[in-house]
Amino acid sequence: MREQDEGYAIPSGETRQSDHPPVVLVDDESAFADALAFRLEARGIPVRVYYRGEEALASLDSPELEVVLLDLQMPGLHGLEVLSRIKARRPDVEVVLLTGSADFSVAARGMRRGAGDYLLKPVSFALLLESLEKARKRVLEHKERIRAAEAGRLMALGSLAAGVGHEINNPLQVIIQCAEWLQELAEDAEKGRPDYADMVKTAGVIHKQALKAGAITSQLLD
Repeated sequence: MREQDEGYAIPSGETRQSDHPPVVLVDDESAFADALAFRLEARGIPVRVYYRGEEALASLDSPELEVVLLDLQMPGLHGLEVLSRIKARRPDVEVVLLTGSADFSVAARGMRRGAGDYLLKPVSFALLLESLEKARKRVLEHKERIRAAEAGRLMALGSLAAGVGHEINNPLQVIIQCAEWLQELAEDAEKGRPDYADMVKTAGVIHKQALKAGAITSQLLD
């Protein structure tokens, strides 16, 4: 992994944007990868560079990862295999393919495996920036869809809880009233009866447990 290349210095006229998530660049051509990373970092885009696909897969554990620039022709794991493993582990990550081959069938296979875009080397930097921006927008749209789906599930759960709470609360109120009435009847009964104490105790238990269930339904409604 490339952390910082001493051979490059950020131009004084450029500024970094610290809120930009890092882009992972995977390319075995170190000179190309380092030069491209330098230009992206000069634009305020942090870059993590890997020269082999196996090394890049370790970066998938980073929750802030959003976009991967992935070369197809690499020693070891082929770019398509790296793409498949990325999508298997992190389907939310956008992958932009880089290829120096004019055989577009390989790029097409990559698109079918989940890549969001592909760029032909030598890469136009302006086109690369545009592709990265589109990839970030797709990531944000994906996150928004997840949030919307989660909000929908919570609304459905809330409606279900409110409905259940309402339906249970009604018979509970009847039970509570009957338990209180049973307590009054038991207290007015002849205290000499052998089952007097059991009647009072049982009515008290019913009343207490009904109130407890009522408190639970109130929490559901809240």
